[in-house]
Amino acid sequence: MGMPRTRLSLLLAVLAVALGLRIGAAFAVQSLLDHHLHRAFLVPGDAEGYWELGQRLVAGKEYALYEPPRYALRMPGFPLLLSACMQVLGENPLPLRIVLAVIGTFACGLVYRLGRDLCGEDVGILAAALAAVSPMMVGFSVLFLSETFFAVGLLASLIVIAALLRHPQERMGDLFGWGLAILGGLSVAATCYVRPSWLLSAPLFVLISVLLATRRSIAAARGVVFLAALIVALAPWALRNEKVTGHRVWTTLWVGASLYDGLRPGATGASDMRFVEDDGIYHRMSEYNADQYYRRAAWEFVRTHPGETVRLAFVKLWRFWKPWPSADQFSNFILDVLIGGYFILVTALAAIPLVMTLRGRRSCSSSRTELLLFTCGPLLYFSAIHMVFVASLRYRLPAEYAFFVLSAVGVKHLIDRRKRRQGTMPLDADALAGSSPSG
Repeated sequence: MGMPRTRLSLLLAVLAVALGLRIGAAFAVQSLLDHHLHRAFLVPGDAEGYWELGQRLVAGKEYALYEPPRYALRMPGFPLLLSACMQVLGENPLPLRIVLAVIGTFACGLVYRLGRDLCGEDVGILAAALAAVSPMMVGFSVLFLSETFFAVGLLASLIVIAALLRHPQERMGDLFGWGLAILGGLSVAATCYVRPSWLLSAPLFVLISVLLATRRSIAAARGVVFLAALIVALAPWALRNEKVTGHRVWTTLWVGASLYDGLRPGATGASDMRFVEDDGIYHRMSEYNADQYYRRAAWEFVRTHPGETVRLAFVKLWRFWKPWPSADQFSNFILDVLIGGYFILVTALAAIPLVMTLRGRRSCSSSRTELLLFTCGPLLYFSAIHMVFVASLRYRLPAEYAFFVLSAVGVKHLIDRRKRRQGTMPLDADALAGSSPSG
């Protein structure tokens, strides 16, 4: 059965609001840069790099940055998106920001789908609405940064993996189950082509699926197919890297410097890559050897400064979960109130089903494990990663989209409780509404 017309209209209205806010943000950001800041990018370093890579792809030049060239500095997903837009729309930044606004709106649509699959139509629409009006999601959607595009891949992979975990494990010959396993691996690989930090989620999801399975042999076999699809999809990039660097690198050669950014003398938990130019390592070593040098230096710091490493981990944990931005370019009282206040609100709403779930009460049609895995799991995953690397609110943003589903469950609980008090819904309406994951 399709979605009822009233709910479809409501979803379309939510997405229209999401698109309108993001297009407005595109014009506002461009105006701010053109008429007040007089520069090309709000976050100069990373955005400049992505933009230049996009330009190089359009011009047919080698995929590299800086001198001497660094060939495996960035995954190619976001620069490919920018280059495709540049080929059609030119290099005028405003039209490209509007394309990014559409992609940000699509992310809200995927939040709806994840919420619908986990907890029904109402939760899906509420979750999409929370994502649609989030000040941070609106603003970041139109920046030349990979976070929102990465979130699209992350959400798509979560939707596929949730379907895989829910699919019956009754027989080896179930072609649809094998198809979901392949699609799951491909979706994680596609996400890693934008940013490689989602790579470790694949073995984690396979392990969890085996532990939760009623027939572990089938779940394990599907897990092998899942990982095989991931490897096959990443192989072209690894082979390309082998050709240009002499080493089969599956992600990037920026891991070492990024690791050292967070684990070194003078580290603060914030990113400060000036040491790369100060050290001059990339002028004395190959890109691969420089990456290895910084990896060794970071782990040597951990070995010789265990207390400082632990202290930095908690500093980074705070920076990751801090409700308002830490970056200087976003330092503004009004922004702090809007962004921080909104995050505190959605976290308080998410606490309602979280407490219910921990007390053993069912908060929606999904099992407790499913609900927590797909809404809190990504946040905890990136939180752990960024206790090692540098941390900020920016790295939390892609995982927040899925977290809105848990917040939406809290909103629905409050709405339903109010209806019960007013006598406009039966006491068992939650159970009736949650009898089917698709509403």
